[in-house]
Order: sequence, then C-alpha cells, then structure tokens
Amino acid sequence: MLETSLFEGKRVRLSPLSPELDASIIASWSYDLEFSRFFRNNPPRPLAVFEIKKQIDDWQKKTEEKKCSYSFGIRLKKDDAPLIGIVRIPYVEWNNQFAVLYINIADKKSETDYFQETAKLVINFIFNELNIHSVAVLSISSDQIETISEYLKTGFSIDVRLREAQYREGKYLDELCLGILRPEWEGEEKSK
Repeated sequence: MLETSLFEGKRVRLSPLSPELDASIIASWSYDLEFSRFFRNNPPRPLAVFEIKKQIDDWQKKTEEKKCSYSFGIRLKKDDAPLIGIVRIPYVEWNNQFAVLYINIADKKSETDYFQETAKLVINFIFNELNIHSVAVLSISSDQIETISEYLKTGFSIDVRLREAQYREGKYLDELCLGILRPEWEGEEKSK
C-alpha cells in the first residue's frame, strides 16, 4: 500500500475543514464556473462565505451524527499552506460497502500537480480504513476531460454514460459515473 501516513503523502495532506478559516477561500473558488459546476449539482452561482460556513458545518454534523460521510481539506504539506481543494465522501452505504467520492481541486495547475497523490490517499482511506468495496464518482460532465483523465489514471473506469443528461451553454452533454472496486485498486497498488 502507501508508504506514507494515512492522511499525508509526499506533497499533500488531508486535513479537517475549518468553517472560519476555509469558507472565504472556498467562496472565492465558486466564481470559477467549472469548479462551481462540480462542487454542487445545482446551477452554478457565486456562494457567500456564510453559505460555505453552513455547508462545512452541515458536513461535519453529518459525519459526527450519522457516520455516513466524510470531508477533508487538501493542503500542501508546507507549514500554514492554504487550502487547495476539498475531498468529499458524501455518502457511505455501509451494508453494501459502497461510497461516493468527489475530489475538487481549485485550479487546473494544482489538479494536474496534486490530484493523483490526493486520490491515492483518499482511496487508501476508503478501502483500508472504512472497509469499502466499491467507490463511485457521480455526475461528471463529459466536457471535464482533464478531471476524467485524472480519475482514469488513478484506476477508475467509466461505469455509466447517461447520454445528453446535462445541458450547458446551449448543448447537451453526457454525464459520466466512474467507479473503482477494491480488488482493482489492490491490483493497481501491487503492480507498482
């Protein structure tokens, strides 16, 4: 498996999200159309800091009370490094050992540089700590080519293609659902 600690890789670490410290950063990202589309499955719009604070509070409350979701901030390992992205596991179905995953990194350069390391940390956590068998990424638009490519490099495959399920900027786009199974992940890690 990984030769790092559970929440730290060589360059990134997964940390708790702070409503007070991180909400303004995330709110600024909501002005980026692509980030906003992937962050929420609603029509994109800029989000106010108070809305993000409430969202983080809701995520943390759901984690504590229901034990069926998890959220992390993605930060570089440097001291006092600002938030560069968010990891959400918004839904865990314990009886079927199934989880939904979203990795949102604020900008394309950071996504290119840190997605793979972040994904490996999160997937290791999901399979080895939560004892999940199947992980899905839902609602990726077929025009998010770079993000799809990053998931595929991590070992995900396209499980479902919903043809012309999203309407954006005057055209219909396919919606993709990606997935990876624990044996596939273990095979990927053993081959390295």
